[in-house]
Amino acid sequence: MTAERYPLRALFDLREAARAAARETLAAASQETKRARARLDRLQARRNAAAAELTREEGQRGDRLARSPTAGQASSAEAYRQRLRDDLDRATTALAAPRDALAASERTLRQARDALASAEAELVAIERHRDRWLAEQRRGLARRQEREVEELASARRDRDAG
Repeated sequence: MTAERYPLRALFDLREAARAAARETLAAASQETKRARARLDRLQARRNAAAAELTREEGQRGDRLARSPTAGQASSAEAYRQRLRDDLDRATTALAAPRDALAASERTLRQARDALASAEAELVAIERHRDRWLAEQRRGLARRQEREVEELASARRDRDAG
């Protein structure tokens, strides 16, 4: 079938290809969103672990002070707590980029869903148009056949009468 002879079919085929492409894009966006969410979850778990360790260490600080630590022990404990604070700060900072990536991925996913819905709506519209056109063609054919039958009947009456 050529596009010139069957333009509606050609349009339908183009929209079908667009729907297939939208499905592929949706699947890829869905996978990307899952990966971005998993990465963010892993980084969030690391941040939570760092925060828990710092909280635990801060909680034990009073116990250590009660035992009268030496200056070296106090200095070492403070350096360890500072390292934990730095780790927590780095973990918190590291969450920004994955959050942005997840937001972008979710936007892409929404756009892909919208594109798929649009492509499917266009296909439905084309199918409805085709159905209306076919019904109109059938009605036209039926009218022509009725006219031909009437003309034949009229010609017979004229011939029989004449």
